[in-house]
Amino acid sequence: MAKFERLIQDHKLILALSHEIRKESVRKTNLKKLKAISLELYEKHLIHHFDFEEKYIFPILGLDHPLVKQALLEHQRIADICTMDGFGFFLAKQLLSELEGNIHFEEKVIFPYILQVASAKQLVKLEKMNFNTAQ
Repeated sequence: MAKFERLIQDHKLILALSHEIRKESVRKTNLKKLKAISLELYEKHLIHHFDFEEKYIFPILGLDHPLVKQALLEHQRIADICTMDGFGFFLAKQLLSELEGNIHFEEKVIFPYILQVASAKQLVKLEKMNFNTAQ
């Protein structure tokens, strides 16, 4: 999985940042702060992360592949939750569940499958890609 190491590291960062959402949602004291943390996670990390996967990783399988369709649907659900006006404690819990599920799905299903079906040229290109969350 070395070819996906940068994305996996980013997944770990996203999970670490989502820990702040978990802490705030457990406290159930500051809804405004909870929404701000979630929106910041989305705007500063998830948008770029999803964009990178959707432009460079998923096309290896094809955007019509069932695994890719599932991942794209998960990305959309996460984006919808993060940007909802009525964001609250229930949606925070749903966001955490969606993030964890998406990361698990990508790391345990999509990435290994891509390594099996990608051409040697695609794998070399994948290894040379410079993914960086920081914008």
